[in-house]
Amino acid sequence: MLEVHDLVVPAHPGYQLNFSVGRGEIVGLAGLVGAGRTEVLQALFGIQPALSGVIRVDGRAVRVRRPIHAIRAGMALVPEDRKEQGLILEMSVRHNIGLAALAQHQLGAGFLNMTGSGRMPWR
Repeated sequence: MLEVHDLVVPAHPGYQLNFSVGRGEIVGLAGLVGAGRTEVLQALFGIQPALSGVIRVDGRAVRVRRPIHAIRAGMALVPEDRKEQGLILEMSVRHNIGLAALAQHQLGAGFLNMTGSGRMPWR
């Protein structure tokens, strides 16, 4: 489902990473502080661009320069510090979950379609 070939991240330019994740597999990435685990995930998700390498999702090569590219390729990221990077703490769980669907309901210029089939998931 996910194949990574010769991925090089800015934090560790002397190392090329190669791995694959099959359909249905759940993978955890562990390591000591400074080992590069955060940087690898940030590169895969387009938060911090990789220096080189090939990422394939379901056999198709994808260019991930920004998080929107990863999302369009079907990828998701649960950040290391969910309170700082993954949630809006002032909002309810229902509203935080609904944030993922905002793009499907936008009309443009910052407006959202709140009627009919365009109802937001939290309504």
